[in-house]
Amino acid sequence: MRAGVPNPVYATIGTGVVNTAFTIVSLFIVERVGRRSLHLVGLMGMAVSAVFITVAMALLIGPGPIPWFIVPELFSQGPRPAAMSVAGFSNWSANFLVGMGFQHVE
Repeated sequence: MRAGVPNPVYATIGTGVVNTAFTIVSLFIVERVGRRSLHLVGLMGMAVSAVFITVAMALLIGPGPIPWFIVPELFSQGPRPAAMSVAGFSNWSANFLVGMGFQHVE
C-alpha cells in the first residue's frame, strides 16, 4: 500500500478524471466570469498558499532547532553534556508522544 491507496493506478485515473472534470467546469466559468478575473483569483489563491508555506517554513527553521542551540548557551562547560542529554531525551520523547498521539486523531 502506497500512501493509503491499495492500487496506485486508481489514484492516477482519479486524478485524471478530476482534472478533466474541472477543465470542463472552467470552460463555462471562463465564459461567465472572464479570463482576467479567473486568473486573478487563481493568483490570489497561489499567493495565500505561498504565505502559509512561508510561515510553516519559518516555524521549522526558527523554533525547530532551538533545543539544540539554547541548552549549550545556558550551561557552562561542566554540566553541559548532562544538560544536552536531558534536553535531547525530552525533545525526542515529546516528538514520540506527538507522533503516537496523532495516530488516534484520524
